Amino acid sequence: MSLEVKIIAALVLLAALAGSVWLIDRHGYDSGVAACQAQQAKADKKVEAKHEATVVAADADMQKAVDAGAKEQAQVQQQTQTVIRTITKVIHDAPSPPSCTVQPDSLRALADAADRANAAADRLQGAGAGTAPATATSAVKP
Repeated sequence: MSLEVKIIAALVLLAALAGSVWLIDRHGYDSGVAACQAQQAKADKKVEAKHEATVVAADADMQKAVDAGAKEQAQVQQQTQTVIRTITKVIHDAPSPPSCTVQPDSLRALADAADRANAAADRLQGAGAGTAPATATSAVKP
């Protein structure tokens, strides 16, 4: 064997050795990346499971509150219907005597008094807090 053949063989052997080292290193790198990605995916699953458990617990608590509100609303509606039926029955069974009805003159007087009170309240709100006590006594005149 000549020197040139030995050098070429050594270069080929060196290239094969370098390629083998590169392939082994590349395989190790790929394995490390895959392991890191698997570990990250596992950690993500744990975080997602914890978040999902929190959401499910919050949803269950909200549903309990909604159910309790619906139950209370149903009870209030039932009580309201009972009161309405009772009042209707009392009014139907025992109507007010004619002497208990409001006379038109009295009704006008009450409406006028209500109008004066509302007007006085509007003036007090417009006048401000400093003059409210002074005008409150003079604003109401029957």
